[in-house]
Amino acid sequence: MPSSLETLVAFSLATAVIIAAPGPTIALIVANSLSGGLRVGFSTIAAVLLADVLLIAAIALFFESASGWAQANWTEISLVCAALLVWLGTQQIRKAASGETPLASIDAVSSGFLSTALNPKTLLFFGAFMPQFIDASAPIAPQALLLSICFVVVSAPIAASYAFAAARLKERVERNQKLLKLTRYLSGVTLIVIASVSLVSAL
Repeated sequence: MPSSLETLVAFSLATAVIIAAPGPTIALIVANSLSGGLRVGFSTIAAVLLADVLLIAAIALFFESASGWAQANWTEISLVCAALLVWLGTQQIRKAASGETPLASIDAVSSGFLSTALNPKTLLFFGAFMPQFIDASAPIAPQALLLSICFVVVSAPIAASYAFAAARLKERVERNQKLLKLTRYLSGVTLIVIASVSLVSAL
């Protein structure tokens, strides 16, 4: 387990500050909530947190080999991930342009999971962030599990507050057909922006 209660508290506070600060993930949650409502927003949050937990576990268990491989192939990884995110964003924009119904939960799950799992900056962030809270002299797996649970417990309410706010705003947006149509493009555009930022930072 992490060396002390102080370590868990420090990890929780750091997580809260990072999640609360608006960034690409929060932007996607807000965009999806505006487009599809609270259920779609919560679906996005669940997918994002699942991807985060899997990344935390992978980094904790395979940090040395994974970080070395990622550094050696960083540009190639970034190009592939950015291309996939652009494709996903383009598909959502195409659906919006064709007049399909607002974002469905399955689309929210795929966009939330893939935008997190395929964002190289997420991998880089956790690779730099997680080791500070892991005691290398103790078994790694139990620590990774505990930190993952802590991350979800802290992150979920913060992300949910953004989803609630965006879903409430959606009720007003629905009265304006032009704004309603615009919200249906937001998820796709957000994915393309995430891909662009990740790509620029890697080149």
